[in-house]
Amino acid sequence: MPIYIALTIVFGVLTYRGYQLLKDWKIILVPIFSVGVNLTFVFLLDKYGGDPYTNPQVALNALFHILHDLGGTEAGVAIFTWLVYSKGIAEFSHGNQEKLAIEN
Repeated sequence: MPIYIALTIVFGVLTYRGYQLLKDWKIILVPIFSVGVNLTFVFLLDKYGGDPYTNPQVALNALFHILHDLGGTEAGVAIFTWLVYSKGIAEFSHGNQEKLAIEN
């Protein structure tokens, strides 16, 4: 099975489970960055990276690998972390407001 099909299935399941947990439509940004951006750079690497044996394009190869990691993988993880953090802060704030209302 090609890797892009496997990635799509895995991130589809993770997105569905993430939505069930967070109840936030922004969870769709995680697979867009983690899979979509990654694959964009993989395709660019395939097209412009050159043949590693006969015509290596070292600068483009390095650039696409760095952007693939930063723009795709790290951005997807950062978005997921931000979503979980913001949900936790919202629930914490809501709990503190209810506690203050009861005390007064």
